[in-house]
Amino acid sequence: MKKAFLKWIMAVLGVTSVSSCFLYASPHATYEAKGRVTDEEGRPITGIQVNFCTDYGETDSLGNKIYYRDGDAVLTDVDGKFSLNSERYDLLDHETISIGFIDIDGPDGGGSFQSKFVEQPLVQKSKGKWNDSWDQGNYEVPGEVNVTLERDAE
Repeated sequence: MKKAFLKWIMAVLGVTSVSSCFLYASPHATYEAKGRVTDEEGRPITGIQVNFCTDYGETDSLGNKIYYRDGDAVLTDVDGKFSLNSERYDLLDHETISIGFIDIDGPDGGGSFQSKFVEQPLVQKSKGKWNDSWDQGNYEVPGEVNVTLERDAE
């Protein structure tokens, strides 16, 4: 009985070790962007959800690009400003990144606005810690991303 229990424990620990290896041994990089979101009159918009996004080349039934939001989102503050910092586990080209701006609160925060997705250039701030292919370093969108959102048709 004791021997069977030990085999079971070893099997569980072995599977856990292997699966955690896949979790922690994935290509990853850290991305940063900051900026401001305003309406057409230049007024800041509060409560806009900002995410890094991935474009897999898919479109919806109307022919619009479909973007998949990645990582944690942030919301714009009362001045319309945001600061986004996210570690991602995908292989990007590291030259550009998509950022999505989505009005999740409707008329609160200054009105209802259309979503917008913008492609931004990336620059490498620092190389990965271990100088290998897993840790691909830290990247940022240079300067500030200033986005103007259009109001939804009422």
